[in-house]
Amino acid sequence: MNEANEHYYDLLAKLLNGEATAEEKEEAATWLAADPARQDEYEALKKIWQFSGTPSPEFDTDKAWENVRAKISSQPKVIPIYRRKAFVYAAAAALAILIAVPFILPYLGNSNAGNEVITFAATTTTEQDTLPDGSAITLNNGTVLTTAGDFINGKTRRVKLKGEAFFNVAHNAERPFIIETTNEVSIRVLGTSFNVLADNDTLTEITVVTGRVRVTRGSDSIILVPGESGSYNRRTGLLLKNENISLNADAWKTNRLVFKDTELEKVVEILNRFYRTNIRFDNEAIRQLRFTGTFENEPLDNVLEVIEATFRIRAVRSSSQIHLKTDTL
Repeated sequence: MNEANEHYYDLLAKLLNGEATAEEKEEAATWLAADPARQDEYEALKKIWQFSGTPSPEFDTDKAWENVRAKISSQPKVIPIYRRKAFVYAAAAALAILIAVPFILPYLGNSNAGNEVITFAATTTTEQDTLPDGSAITLNNGTVLTTAGDFINGKTRRVKLKGEAFFNVAHNAERPFIIETTNEVSIRVLGTSFNVLADNDTLTEITVVTGRVRVTRGSDSIILVPGESGSYNRRTGLLLKNENISLNADAWKTNRLVFKDTELEKVVEILNRFYRTNIRFDNEAIRQLRFTGTFENEPLDNVLEVIEATFRIRAVRSSSQIHLKTDTL
């Protein structure tokens, strides 16, 4: 490490220990603001530092930064799901760590001593892999899946999920498979296949393809079988069962969208999630229109053209948004 970087890392150590002067705080803030990657790294280090305990009141810069380095080296193993050339793998690993650190930290204290925490992370594409128990997983892009506790030999096979994933769980009646989401929803199975969407702290959705799933939130619990889906919404506090399975629950995996007499409001919700875009309505009456159509491996522009032709409306791009508008409704 060169002397310039060592100086700034010393400043970060002082910030973490709460011993930086006003001038040092200002200098560190200027250095962090010059590169967003530095700020991201600092936030990750701060969480590691806080998680690892309160430092000594007698500040020693060298010792403090050694503590930071030691905490970094003790981070859980992260497995980005990539099978590409070495230089791509290295880049993916770095990005996977940045994605995984904020999600992993709250759960590290719950792992049994000596048990390795393994994290599977998909970055910009959907990825497939196999868990140590033989269960197959497909992760949507931006998803992080972390094993928890003694996944290999414990009484349960427990994982943490942030994002969206499709599971094909290896059957083991003696060791149930349990998925915990950031929304405090617990999904318990023995051996089955199903899709789970938990990409934020508000909504969790589960769609069952085969087998039987128990979904629990607090004191509420529902059982889902093939052809059923369930959801929990933190805003309403309701855990609900829907016997009409979503036709597009695994569209992110199949690249196939199916709409059958679907309200345009719901169509737009699905398109926004699938294409990671921001389509909005400029006319409330448009929301109630009903649409039928199937798209397979189609770009968003093609889908919008079909919707425009069907209802004689216009899709107008503005900055990072797409506005649906009409002059006739």
